[in-house]
Amino acid sequence: MTKQSVKVGRRNSAEDMERIQRVHDLMMELGAQCAMHDDDYDDDMTEREDAEPTLEQLIADAMGVKEELYGGIERAKLTDEDFVIPEERAFPVMTRGDVQDAVSSWGRYRGPVTFEQFKQRLTVLARRKGLEDALPASWQMAKSAGSVKALGNGKIGGYLVLFSDDATPDLAGDFFVKSTQFGVDQGDALPVYYQHGMDQTIGKRRLGKAMVTKIDDAGVWIEAQLMMRDEYEAAIYDMVQKGKLGWSSGAASHLVERQNVGKSAMITFWQLAEASLTPTPAEPRTSAMITKSLPPEATPEAQQRGDVVVIVQSTIRVTE
Repeated sequence: MTKQSVKVGRRNSAEDMERIQRVHDLMMELGAQCAMHDDDYDDDMTEREDAEPTLEQLIADAMGVKEELYGGIERAKLTDEDFVIPEERAFPVMTRGDVQDAVSSWGRYRGPVTFEQFKQRLTVLARRKGLEDALPASWQMAKSAGSVKALGNGKIGGYLVLFSDDATPDLAGDFFVKSTQFGVDQGDALPVYYQHGMDQTIGKRRLGKAMVTKIDDAGVWIEAQLMMRDEYEAAIYDMVQKGKLGWSSGAASHLVERQNVGKSAMITFWQLAEASLTPTPAEPRTSAMITKSLPPEATPEAQQRGDVVVIVQSTIRVTE
């Protein structure tokens, strides 16, 4: 039996496996038989129902070392997209318990990914799988710091765009940086829409006007005044107050430039054209969907980077 290294997310760390190795060596000294060192060992022995368990099996059973299932799927059969750190296939997430296990086992990780990057990646993955409620409460509270804020009397504010890096892109694999060219200056105005004008009920009705109030180290902050002309617009503001909407920036496809960075794409030019309120976010911190939207109904072809394709079902319901 040779020493093994176990990636974070498995039941036992490399330190645990070293302890198992020491137990193995001691039992060998005391005369135990080890299948891995038995020249006469029959390879079919493990398939016989009456075969006694080997030393490795006894140790594995005692330590709980066995092929674990994640959402009913063996780890080896998970795709890279099921891991918080796909390049290392570390921290698999398929269930609420996996999210909690990933958080608790972070302390054993010794790779190049920082905690902030891990936190962002896990948040994105948990949100994509509908497991966000399994994240630590403090993480969920921190998320609200970047969402749309109701400022009273129909006024709202928040980061339309948040800056990040190639290790923490949005769900579409893109990220903005401070050097991204947005084609606007502080004080410039943007029209405000709901779902980029694609909602079946609201349509292309302009809800108000937003102003770029600052571009700082965190991102692009805007404040907007909704016109609140009828029950539909009042319902949208009510959704903001309940924390159900996020910002989503829009740009024409011919005024967008990207640069590949690893497996992600850094947006170098993004001509801000409009700000939309949306309940279907791609960026977990701002809830930003950035026009490329990626709704569940979109085909893989429609989700390719390039021209914007948005399929939106009506989310506004007004009752008398």
